[in-house]
Amino acid sequence: PVRLEAGEVIAHSFDLQHGVEVSSGTRCSLILWFADSAAACKDKSRPWYERAAANGSVDALYNLAKSRRVDDPRGSLRGMREAAEAGHFMAQNDLAGMLIEGRGLPGAEPDEAGAERWLKESAGQGFYRAMVGLAVLCARREKAEEALSWLRRAAEQRADPEVQFALGMNHLHGTLSAAKDADLAAEWLGGAAEMGHPAAQAQLGLLLLSGADGGGGEGASGAELWLRRAHEQGSFDAATALAGRYLRGGRVGELSGLVVGRLRRAGHVSSKWSWR
Repeated sequence: PVRLEAGEVIAHSFDLQHGVEVSSGTRCSLILWFADSAAACKDKSRPWYERAAANGSVDALYNLAKSRRVDDPRGSLRGMREAAEAGHFMAQNDLAGMLIEGRGLPGAEPDEAGAERWLKESAGQGFYRAMVGLAVLCARREKAEEALSWLRRAAEQRADPEVQFALGMNHLHGTLSAAKDADLAAEWLGGAAEMGHPAAQAQLGLLLLSGADGGGGEGASGAELWLRRAHEQGSFDAATALAGRYLRGGRVGELSGLVVGRLRRAGHVSSKWSWR
């Protein structure tokens, strides 16, 4: 049994845009799905969605359409469009995805113009995934400045570290019309690194070693901290950078620990093995 105190559990609607920032310790999530009968559990049917959708629930209509994407793409498209037209931001985003794929459309022909319209509707309601979708769509059309604008708007929500990482890398390399700026790249990579993104942690460590300033004044000691955190999540680039620093600094004990850790992670060394 797990003892819970007041305020340690929160229940919310499935479509609430939310995030959890873990400043220390570890986040654990327990997700429970409920069905109204043993039969529904067995055959994966969702009769409650059908009843609720028939009674006018837009959420139910969206979920029902989503559940039919594979088995009934045309029916799924009709339901998704109906939910989107009713203003459901997740349906608007998912409808755009179906239109881009051509799923449920005659001849499976993509409809990018329609997709763009619905992505903008969803993004207008603040959905970061729709903003990312618009960034991808604009980049595909070689509208780099517009793509960068949508990517930045999505990153500013701090909803997904992958988005901040992507923006940081664009500033690092000067791609997608972004100004090539190591300090600005470090700021965005820092946001993703704080949220536990291993590639961002590794890249931030390398940037700090090169003299970039992510706004925290961390320097070489901060760089090693981020590299170690990335290495602990399996980053080979971080391990290589740390090995180089340990070797150049004559830090044999730390180097041996790093090598043993990599070998152990790869299954080549027993957990009791160590350098003598």
